[in-house]
Amino acid sequence: MNDPILDLVCFLESRSKSRKHTRFKIGSFNVQGGLKGTLKCSHVLEDMKRLNISVSALQETKAQDTIYLDHSYGRILGFPSGTPYYGLAFGIRKNLQIHSAEHISDRIAVISIFLNNNRVMDSRPSLLTVINAYALHSERARANPEEANLFYQQLQETTHKYRYSTLLYIAGDFNAKIGRKTDESELFLGNFSKKYGSRNSNGDLLAHFAVSNNLFLSNTAFRHPSRHISTWHGYIQGKYYHNQIDYILCRLNSTHILIDSRSYRGSITQSDHSIVVTTINLSLYHQRVQLVQQQKPPRKFVNRSALARSTEFQEAYQNSLQTILTNYPINNDLTPNEQYNQLKDIIHSASISTLPPLPSKRPSHPHYFEDPEIQLYSARLKTIQFLLNQPASTPFPPGISREDFCHERQ
Repeated sequence: MNDPILDLVCFLESRSKSRKHTRFKIGSFNVQGGLKGTLKCSHVLEDMKRLNISVSALQETKAQDTIYLDHSYGRILGFPSGTPYYGLAFGIRKNLQIHSAEHISDRIAVISIFLNNNRVMDSRPSLLTVINAYALHSERARANPEEANLFYQQLQETTHKYRYSTLLYIAGDFNAKIGRKTDESELFLGNFSKKYGSRNSNGDLLAHFAVSNNLFLSNTAFRHPSRHISTWHGYIQGKYYHNQIDYILCRLNSTHILIDSRSYRGSITQSDHSIVVTTINLSLYHQRVQLVQQQKPPRKFVNRSALARSTEFQEAYQNSLQTILTNYPINNDLTPNEQYNQLKDIIHSASISTLPPLPSKRPSHPHYFEDPEIQLYSARLKTIQFLLNQPASTPFPPGISREDFCHERQ
């Protein structure tokens, strides 16, 4: 029979695994000239505030001067464009500190922010880097393949330059229809990309770039309605289309921190593109880092007191020590300290190979705690204490009533 109280505890623990303050949202938005004035910049930041986006890559700003705007939610940093049709910018939330920003070209820009604002003075701080990319339109790429290849060559060099970033994301308007997987070997693509439409030439370039750099298209990984997968909406030869051409790429080895990725319509900023948002859970990344850091070789402890009690261990230890000293004699050219360290290593190797391991320490608590009935009641008490610490507004999962909870409190 299932215990309703234990079920409630599991339900509460599962809800608390991913807290809101550990979630980080990265956005990509083609604003179609939406940064030509202070009012339009404010609209972009209002859209970021509505979706709680931390960093947003903005394309096609059409701004020929540097943009810097402060807002109650955050700030916009825009780079000047040499042509009136391009231009890139970033929207950054107020509480984030910028490590560096770089303008590569009219189609590529980079920003790095500190993951921990308290460790900004470290020699190698933890950084989250977002590369903003705006690829050529498909017609222009077909007419000028050299220009398209140059764009991906610059993007490749930029990705390699920032390869040591703690977390790396490439967000932008790639003007690429990627379609569905052609086979299971395409690990760069999820199972929920746009269903209709075949892969175009820009899609082939993007696929090759993702495979070459072990990247993953995050907004193809989650099941959503078609309106939340499409990122561009407009007319082609008199017919209205919804295509997926904007993407946010992440490393394949960091896909475990992805929570969600989708597009959002209804923005205040006028554009025929939807805002693409990828949500990550930073606590999952830090758990993985701590786990790797804790993977140290276990130290081996031997029971040295066995030498005084057993002649068998004495003979085995003496033979092992003599064999090692014969095969690896101490070098007389070394300093006394180095000779001492060499002899210490030889003695340690002989003891590890012959003496039994040290038994594990007994717990210091009394033996009556090992009684299974007492352990059961102790676990029950911890469960009740956990429930009492929850707020009164905590919802109950299906199958558990408030009567079960009140009965357990009594």
